[in-house]
Formats: sequence, C-alpha cells, structure tokens
Amino acid sequence: HEAYHPNGHQVREHLRALHGEEAFTVHGPVVTLNDAEGTVVIKKKLVLPIEALEGEGDETDPEARERAALAKQKAIEEAAQETVLDVWVGHYSPKTYKATAEVVIADPPTGTSSGPLFNAKAAYNRLVVMERGEVPLVRKAAAAQDAGALGIIVTDMGNCTAFDQFCSPGADKSRGEGFARLDLGRPWERIKIPVVMMLRDDADKLLAAFE
Repeated sequence: HEAYHPNGHQVREHLRALHGEEAFTVHGPVVTLNDAEGTVVIKKKLVLPIEALEGEGDETDPEARERAALAKQKAIEEAAQETVLDVWVGHYSPKTYKATAEVVIADPPTGTSSGPLFNAKAAYNRLVVMERGEVPLVRKAAAAQDAGALGIIVTDMGNCTAFDQFCSPGADKSRGEGFARLDLGRPWERIKIPVVMMLRDDADKLLAAFE
C-alpha cells in the first residue's frame, strides 16, 4: 500500500502558512477532473471590472463607452482562460468520469486512518485535495467518498519527478498503467470515485488558485 511519508506531519503546518486555518473550510477554484484523459483543468473565476459591472460607460462619451466595452471583453476573455494540469490516474480509478466542481483541501490534509474527515461537510459534492503520505491511498479515497466527494486529487510531496515506477512501484504512466497498481484489489472494490495523483509543481499551481 501507499508508503508513509517521513515529512507528512509537516503538511498541515505548510498549508496553514500558505492559506491560514480557513484553508480547510473555504472552497477553492472550480476545476474539471477527467480520469479518462488524465487531466485537471482549473477554471478562472469571472471577475469583471467596476465599469463593466455598471454598464457600458457614459452614454454621452463614445470613448468612455468604448473603453468600458473593451474592459468587459478583456475580463470575459481572461475568465475563459484555463490551466490544464496532467495527472496520473489510479489503477483502480473508474476512468470514466468527468467531474466539475469546487476544490476543498482535506482536513487533515493527508486524510484519516479511521473515521471521517474533519471537514466532511465541506467535501460534499466537491473535489478533495489530499497530500500523499501517512495514510494509505485507498483509505484517503474511502474518506473522501464517504464524505460525498466527487473525486480525489492526491498531491505528491515532491519525491516524484515523473509518473513512473520511481513514483509508484510497478507502474508507469507511459505504458498506460495507473499508480497503486500493486495494491491489493479487494480494499479498492468499494471505491467508485475517480482518484488521481498530481506532481508537486502542478499541485502548487492548484493551491495558488485558492488565493
């Protein structure tokens, strides 16, 4: 099963430093997790400038109207931009799901060895981000599923540089294999939600989208 990470106890303090205690209760950006294609797409939030919210500018000033229209168009175009992150789909992930929802960080970030997540209510109908380590992957997935999450994104601690057997023994994404391939199948039988892993650099991009 998933190895325990020696620095796992530092994860919660790291997230507190980045986002404060509210990181475990607030919802993050809207993303689309596709475990058939192996991607997580971050959707930008639509934030329009004040002049766009107030209308098309001063009706008596053509230049002001034009500036307002351009500002609104620019804001809409920026909001339409997406960040596509590659992920490694788990061996036992359904590989048939495309879920779009807000993201929330699990509390505790590495999941629980038993019992529900502390912020299980916040995880309901959302995608849960969990740090790798301390708790077996299948237990992380079970805790998220029991909370009613639509899927789980496991973020690597920085040990992986590629999705290969050095990252997850016995598996290599380039060969079409999923991580946790050597796990026993029986514990995974009850897991019905998509489970994917993300490299540390991409995980930091996802976490930055919470700001």
